[in-house]
Amino acid sequence: KIETAVRETDGETILYGGVPILAVFHSSSAGLTRRAGEVWQSDLPYLQAVESPEAGDAIPNYYSRVEFTAEEFREAFTAAHLEADLSGEMDGWLRDGKLYLRVVDYKSGKKAFDLSDVQHGLNIQMLLYLFALQREGRALFGDREIVPAGVLYLPARDVLVNAPRGVDPEKLRAALDKELRRSGLVLSQPEVLRAMEHSALEEPRFLPLALGRDGGITKGVATAAELGKLGKYVDRLLEKIARELGEGNIDADPWGRSENDSACTYCAFASACHFMQGDEGDHMELIRPVKPEDFWRHVDHVIGEENRT
Repeated sequence: KIETAVRETDGETILYGGVPILAVFHSSSAGLTRRAGEVWQSDLPYLQAVESPEAGDAIPNYYSRVEFTAEEFREAFTAAHLEADLSGEMDGWLRDGKLYLRVVDYKSGKKAFDLSDVQHGLNIQMLLYLFALQREGRALFGDREIVPAGVLYLPARDVLVNAPRGVDPEKLRAALDKELRRSGLVLSQPEVLRAMEHSALEEPRFLPLALGRDGGITKGVATAAELGKLGKYVDRLLEKIARELGEGNIDADPWGRSENDSACTYCAFASACHFMQGDEGDHMELIRPVKPEDFWRHVDHVIGEENRT
């Protein structure tokens, strides 16, 4: 079949815009191909997703199985990951036996995780999922203690970088990394950070970390104790929301960063509530940037642990 196809198309060329197309090949697509932009940096009009029905058992090597001893695995894994410690018995390789979970929200636009939002009860969806999984996740993941490892907004868009034709490869890579950098809050434990990104403690590329002059992490992390407090704080927010709903509170008390950037900006009920800043007691509460230490102090105050830290 392949030889026949080659003979019948010998000497023929497919062009797009006067240029030969990128005629890529894949062995299997698991029922649906992918558009070029999902695989590479740029999209191509003629490489779009289409259905490709095929059963897994009809595809050579779609499933594979490899068996090896613990010693063979130890040798191969430590050769590829020099920082890994697989000493001792195999049962100890899982460290404390806990399951560390993080929640990732894929965003096609630009979205930043902001502690000032969380302080005011905004954009807390990922935190709700994270702490719900901590409490109820054993039904999904087995009887292991679940430890919150953080939340991240992850860019899910085609990245385009404006750069001169002869740009230095390292500068281009840095520009791409900046566009693909996550935004969020992650657990500060070194082994957890390394599991998320091998170079997290030396040269983080994608995690939202900042390193100080002494090499210590100065941004983007929280301790296990702080994440525990944050879980209690989110519970307090939910209790307050539920209580106000139950009491029928429908006051128009919006939050906003400015009059042009607030909950009212795209509100579908603006014509019904007629909110106007300064009119008959209408007042918009401004969201101001908050330093991490001030945020955690506020969390302690709300959950009643201010004098126990």
